[in-house]
Amino acid sequence: VSYTTPRDTIFRSGILQSQAQADAVIADGVPTDISLRPDELRNIEVGVKGSLLNGALNVAASVYDVKFTDLQAAFNTSIGLAAFANQGDGKTQGLDVEVRWETPVEGLSLAAIANVNKSEFTNIVPEFAAADPRAGNGQTLFNTPPHNARLDLDYYRPLSGKWELNANASATFNNTGKNQDASVELIGNYELFDASVGFRRDNYEIRLFGDNLSDERGPTAANGTTLLAGPRPRTIGVQLRLLTK
Repeated sequence: VSYTTPRDTIFRSGILQSQAQADAVIADGVPTDISLRPDELRNIEVGVKGSLLNGALNVAASVYDVKFTDLQAAFNTSIGLAAFANQGDGKTQGLDVEVRWETPVEGLSLAAIANVNKSEFTNIVPEFAAADPRAGNGQTLFNTPPHNARLDLDYYRPLSGKWELNANASATFNNTGKNQDASVELIGNYELFDASVGFRRDNYEIRLFGDNLSDERGPTAANGTTLLAGPRPRTIGVQLRLLTK
């Protein structure tokens, strides 16, 4: 069993804007300038990992606390001019878990990854909160679903004639998250399922694959009601690959 306790501080250079933009924001009572203050991210994480069942089962878990300071954000001024200012702070705490099991079936392994978190805006400039109550103190951060998970199944088996069999199946689960664009307030939960089976000999491989088998359309991201993004529709095909070292 091993333990890790990393701590990181990251900053992002300030946004540059015109004097007219800065003056429009200041006229609305929000302090700003031509150059915004850099925002910072402070991350503290404590983790543990170990193995059981003579190394067949490997488990890793970590808890983290992230604080965002002086978030840079767009501000729609009262005269209709889009501009920028430091919005305030935010924080998120969560848990990451990863498990991998080399099963008693030779060549078969299972893996699972999951995350749960709680996030919120803090110390938000009052004018920002008034302009968008969805970004007020105590509100959930944008684009941070409270939990998600992924499951993977891998199988490998050597065959006769120097052939190898490789198979994989995966399932990804994403929870509902708050979208930054209020015209599409929420990005609903969605699931993605993929699978493949391939045969390889030396540097040659032929593979049958299926992506997005449930034909999930999303959206998984949105920037307005007409700019929606989602996964590629259900795709089933065959690939012939030449592998190089």
